[in-house]
Amino acid sequence: MKYFFVCGESSGDYLSSLVAKDLIETNDAQIKAMGGPFLKSAGAEIIQHISETQVMGWFDVLNKLSKFRRILSIIKQAISDFNPDVVVLVDFGSFNLRLAKWCSKQGVRIVYFIPPKVWASREGRLEKLKKYCDQVIVIFPFEKEYFDSKGLVTEYYGNPLGNIRHKTTKDPDFRSKHGLQEQPIIALLPGSREQEIKHMLTPMVVAASRLQGYLICISQTMGIENEVLEKYIPKELRPQVKIISESTYQLLLQSEIAIVASGTATIECALLNTPMVVCYKTSALNYAIAKQIITVPFISLPNLILSKGAVPELIQGKCNAEDIRKAIKTILNPTQLYSQKMHFSEIYNKLYIPNTISSIAKAINNQE
Repeated sequence: MKYFFVCGESSGDYLSSLVAKDLIETNDAQIKAMGGPFLKSAGAEIIQHISETQVMGWFDVLNKLSKFRRILSIIKQAISDFNPDVVVLVDFGSFNLRLAKWCSKQGVRIVYFIPPKVWASREGRLEKLKKYCDQVIVIFPFEKEYFDSKGLVTEYYGNPLGNIRHKTTKDPDFRSKHGLQEQPIIALLPGSREQEIKHMLTPMVVAASRLQGYLICISQTMGIENEVLEKYIPKELRPQVKIISESTYQLLLQSEIAIVASGTATIECALLNTPMVVCYKTSALNYAIAKQIITVPFISLPNLILSKGAVPELIQGKCNAEDIRKAIKTILNPTQLYSQKMHFSEIYNKLYIPNTISSIAKAINNQE
């Protein structure tokens, strides 16, 4: 069978690559995609790279509207030429819902894997999901509850990240490989887009530097160059900071605590049992818009999954070096540390279902 995956950001690229790899290995599938390095490494042919589509906030989207129109035309033509059995849309709601409307008119079967977060904002998009999509697969149990209550039948097979606790073991040679001493580590995960890094990395680094006796390690994601990270590390602190390339899970397993940009990485921290402080900061304009349309009480996925403040969230003005430092000190208190790890066990129990990835692949392949 032939599949066309469409994602626009790093997290979608990674999660869809797990499913694409299973489809290729078990069904000898042909896959083309709008994607990035993860889908490419899984065996997909990349038609349009996500380096051109990663944005942060509404203002950034508006600035790139003409580019998105051009990319949408490229993807429509690529789908027409490839004639896939299934188009798999992955998150990236504004773009993919437009594509879903077009695909529906072409008679192409549409699977939306990781649908737009209409439970958080812009609920009107729910009707488009109902109208254009043949199948919707969610990755959080609270999403299934929400969509089902709104009359949209969805499928939940567990979260693709749910088994990383089983798959990932601590590498005893990690420190020697990266030239790290034996002090405890604070991991910094400032995001996978430069717009996130621009707003959050500097206060993260400064906060970590104010805690004595720790190594400061930044997780470098695929597609982010050293120069981008170094640009937002204060010059006087650069000798104290180590950039760790493409070893996020090992870094989290080795760390005492992580300072994490809100997003998929917060789930990875929780599943790897690494205590965390969650940060979110964007431009003043994007934040003002977000405040008007976001309807949920939390921004971090751990808190949304549990419907309570399991991890601290430092948003916008609170995302500063001193507040981050104070939050870390609080979390490292033994009582708080125990409480957060108990919350992580709850998250694991909600997200882990055996054979999640193969179940999703079979569902997309219409072989449940």
